[in-house]
Amino acid sequence: GGGLVTWEIDSANEKFLLPFTRKLQHVYDISVESQVLYFASLAVAPKYSSAHGAFVLSSDSLNDFINSKEWSFDSTTEMERTFHFFFFLPPKSLSPLRISSPSGEILESSAFVIQEYGGVYIFPAHQEETLISEDQLRAPMQHLVGQLRKLLGMQIPPNVRALVDHEAALPAWQLDAFRRAVTAARTLETRKTLSSLKSLIDGMSNMVIRDEIGHGVQEAVARLQTAEEAWSRADFTSASKEAAYACERAEDVFFDPSILSMVTLSHTRSSSFPG
Repeated sequence: GGGLVTWEIDSANEKFLLPFTRKLQHVYDISVESQVLYFASLAVAPKYSSAHGAFVLSSDSLNDFINSKEWSFDSTTEMERTFHFFFFLPPKSLSPLRISSPSGEILESSAFVIQEYGGVYIFPAHQEETLISEDQLRAPMQHLVGQLRKLLGMQIPPNVRALVDHEAALPAWQLDAFRRAVTAARTLETRKTLSSLKSLIDGMSNMVIRDEIGHGVQEAVARLQTAEEAWSRADFTSASKEAAYACERAEDVFFDPSILSMVTLSHTRSSSFPG
């Protein structure tokens, strides 16, 4: 939001974020990219509070924090699911910048999650230095990891205390439970996708199915069976890998252009001749 700065994001990623994402490598294929966006204006205007001696954003307006019209993000990834995390350094004209509750109380934390999208960390005040050091990025990165955990559904259950692996922000028991939950979800999703594909094909008797589609279905079914066999012998690492591949393969087949084109053609015909 302010002038030109540089940051030690590569070393901060290596120290604070990557130990966490590496723990998840058998569950998700996570890649990390970063960039600096200069002179970024906010979509909502903070109001100055003389009582607090700071500019204040109400928590009610945080979902509109991102200025999607002016904030452009360059990415080289084509991943299906992308989260965006922002470290906002306010300019002098908006410093210090704090977040308030709906009742007007200043919140201790200046970090928040935007559901299904990502998270934001607001540096409390503008800084004159042109370098944001690794140490200054410690708190933002720790918040980022916490936000990512929440977005992935990795919250610790209520009334449970856990000794956290501070190097990876992830207890071993929670990683194991999370991996099992994701594997079970992918197994169920694979079955639903293949069942939907069967219903689709059965409903169009004239559909010509390419051999590649049949091979894809067979591969998805085989991987699904392998995943279930691995699960039954408590080999959850193998089950996770096989379920992930089965789910991906089933979706590839279901959304194959040849299938989609037939669905579109059938819909067009039924719309053109309503009966």
